[in-house]
Amino acid sequence: MSVCRVSALGLGVGCVVFAALLAGCPAREVAVPDVVGLTQPEAEAALAAAGLSLGTVADMYSGDQPAGAVLDQSPAAGTVVERNAEVSLMLSLGAGPTAENPLVVPGVRCCR
Repeated sequence: MSVCRVSALGLGVGCVVFAALLAGCPAREVAVPDVVGLTQPEAEAALAAAGLSLGTVADMYSGDQPAGAVLDQSPAAGTVVERNAEVSLMLSLGAGPTAENPLVVPGVRCCR
């Protein structure tokens, strides 16, 4: 049992109680998981499991990832932050408009 190991070091009874209390406390700092490539719900679950909160969510067109996938995150994966810190996500809207697939805005007509 850990109390026996601590007392064997000769730290005294007060330290044994303190060590036992610390053993039950969650870490105050955590590493940010890599959520790039995941969907938003998957990323939110991974952040929650790490003890982090979802921050700002923005989106942009990208041909690199399918619509709904996380393109970027801040802070970056592996960064050590305080528990409950916010992690912001950039989500993909999929490939952007092209000449073959133009952006159509309802109600707007163009003059040529």
